[in-house]
Amino acid sequence: MVGEVRRGEADIAVAELDITPERSTAVDYLLGVLFGRYKIVIRRPSSADFVWTAYTMQFDSSVWAVASVVLGVLAVALYVVCRWSEAEVTLSALDTVETVVGCMLGQGTQAEVKSTSGRLLLLTILMLQVLLMTYYTSGLTAGLALGPPLPSVSTIEDISSNPRLTLGWRKGAAHGETFRMSTIPAYRKIWDKVAANDMEALILTMEEAEARVLSKPYLMIASEISILHTFGQDCRIYILPNSFFPKQRSFVLRKGSPLIPILNKVMLDMWSTGLINKWWTKWAPAVKDCEQLETKAVEFKTLLTILIVLSVSLALSLVFLLAETFVWRRRRAGQAVLGLLHRMDLPLKN
Repeated sequence: MVGEVRRGEADIAVAELDITPERSTAVDYLLGVLFGRYKIVIRRPSSADFVWTAYTMQFDSSVWAVASVVLGVLAVALYVVCRWSEAEVTLSALDTVETVVGCMLGQGTQAEVKSTSGRLLLLTILMLQVLLMTYYTSGLTAGLALGPPLPSVSTIEDISSNPRLTLGWRKGAAHGETFRMSTIPAYRKIWDKVAANDMEALILTMEEAEARVLSKPYLMIASEISILHTFGQDCRIYILPNSFFPKQRSFVLRKGSPLIPILNKVMLDMWSTGLINKWWTKWAPAVKDCEQLETKAVEFKTLLTILIVLSVSLALSLVFLLAETFVWRRRRAGQAVLGLLHRMDLPLKN
């Protein structure tokens, strides 16, 4: 649009064009129409994104690691107590692991723990189980009821530090120059990534932006009005709460156009009479409340992980059953042979 006005193909460009020093050398601006900001959009997470982590994302990976180490220490401690305490029953290493895991899963144990040290140890395990299960079930219930958590990114620094994410904008947009000329490391990193991919991250239309945001780990930055008009009613897309690059915006005309003083007076009249604010209140794009609580049926994908775990457990149970049956039958057959030899008074050899 700026190029068409500069070449004389148009008298005025009616759009929310950022007022920048570079553009001011080619065209003249009217008085500021709007004071706008930029917004960033990203695809809203869905249950399909957490098929393999739906039942593990309640705790951070470090929490899972610490919990595993603590359980291992408790199992070793229980094994030592059972071995050293004269008043305690003797448990094998496998039995102590099974006891600790059973307690953590709320199943308790059939072992008769008699010593004071053993009972204190079991109480410690049960207290840990209560705390972990309370936090885990509350997080699991909230996750299944409210859906997946919102994206963790909120700033351009967050985007630049994540190599999986790509930030793009419309070709020729003024904030592209902001990234290109910026000395801020995060902004430079964004621009270098776009330039390294031969500007492939830049788009021409908002429809193209929507397709990319929904299909790739792609974020789009555009003026707040464009974002709200295009994505304000689409709950598949999440608008980051932060705003960026506050700038004055206005219409542009050819350099030295005689229309400038006339239209500037019109703009002043509209501002002074409150027409700009009235029109903004009337025509501002509505934004759908996508955070309202809704009861939704649990999808099959959400249960896929637990079904796979149950299937693997069932398969392992069958394998162990077959192995134990085979060993048991061989043992019975051996005992039968030994009994037959004894009744026949035949000499036995090792």
